[in-house]
Amino acid sequence: MVPPTSPLLFLRADAGPTAGSGHASRLLALGRAWAADGGRAMLLTAAPSAALAAQASETGVSVTVLPAAHPAPADLEAVRAAAAAAENSPWVAIDGYGFDATYLDGVRKSGARVLAVDDFPRLADYSVDAFLNQNPGAEEMIHPLRPGAFAMLGPHWSLLRPGFAQAGARRAIEPRAAKLMISFGGADADDATSAAIRALRRLPAPFEAVAVVGPHNRNAAAVEFAAKGLPVRIERSADMPALMAWADLAVIAGGVTMLEACAAGLPALVATISENQEPGAAALAARGAVRLVGRAPAVCDEEFGGAISALTADRAARAALSRTARAAVDGGG
Repeated sequence: MVPPTSPLLFLRADAGPTAGSGHASRLLALGRAWAADGGRAMLLTAAPSAALAAQASETGVSVTVLPAAHPAPADLEAVRAAAAAAENSPWVAIDGYGFDATYLDGVRKSGARVLAVDDFPRLADYSVDAFLNQNPGAEEMIHPLRPGAFAMLGPHWSLLRPGFAQAGARRAIEPRAAKLMISFGGADADDATSAAIRALRRLPAPFEAVAVVGPHNRNAAAVEFAAKGLPVRIERSADMPALMAWADLAVIAGGVTMLEACAAGLPALVATISENQEPGAAALAARGAVRLVGRAPAVCDEEFGGAISALTADRAARAALSRTARAAVDGGG
């Protein structure tokens, strides 16, 4: 049992139809590592889903539900109060595009040390003690940090569960990729999942696929319809390290899932689903770590189908992607 005086880490992130699941998932990976090292970690979130609560429980992170979501003032005040009541200058890790410079500064003024996790330098000033941008290409970006702030830039700092790197260490590249994984995040507002499934009709048999439909995906009925008559299993939640260890090829979005696939050495076709995913996906594609097929929903079924067909049959290309991906994202962040 972790003693109550052990170092405390607060994790501030939300998950939902607009935010997706990536922000909370990567902070929970940090919380898992913190707890494994003898610390206490607590997720501060607004209206957590059952899936998010279960994920937190599995990682040894407790959950506190905030009285209101950001930008409501009650959110910041609750976080400040929690930090001020804690002993030993706790850390507060904050991840989400809705948190502005005023929010970061307000938490820091409560006496806490602040880690900001961001995907690009979107603020004019980061009044924080540490900063993480785990995306490829972050090393070349200018981040306006306060003097003395510790910067962690690039995919070697990726916040990932250890199971992904373990899957990469056991990766075998088959002559033909017959086991496919499809995942476009927790929300997938543009329903890229259905487009990728429809593209599978162009593949020669036999193959089998698993499509992960996230907890905040509102297009589940469309995904089920697209999969009719195909050897595709739909999962509302999944053990992602185990699924990536099983799969021969991934068809996925950019962002956290892309970094997980790289650490797992899983060859991946990437279709970005938001503007902020594009620089990181392009940087990994330029290194030869993933194959980029464009921006959803503009990627049509035919483009998906052609890209999937070509890569399932090309063992050498998949082997090269796997090697380069693991070198780019080692999973030890």
